[in-house]
Amino acid sequence: MNLNQRYATDAPAAEDFAAACRRAGLPFQTYMSRADIQPGTTIGPISSSRLGVRTIDVGHPLLAMHAIRETIEGSDHRAMTGALKEFYKETPLS
Repeated sequence: MNLNQRYATDAPAAEDFAAACRRAGLPFQTYMSRADIQPGTTIGPISSSRLGVRTIDVGHPLLAMHAIRETIEGSDHRAMTGALKEFYKETPLS
């Protein structure tokens, strides 16, 4: 989440994803960037504003993707895979 709307997530989409994680018994965390520091952005805000679909920016870091502090282990990837499977199984695409 970002106060300056640098990400595309809205509250209904965030709750849909969190609910999928809870149903699957998987961990998740919500990240909010500081409003006084300009974060990077994703293509999500541009895409969702033009397509008019509910959008959530979700993902996990990859080793050396952006910063030395972003790392991933095998369990992170398995959790993300499980969360996405559950999300698409139970969540209507609207």
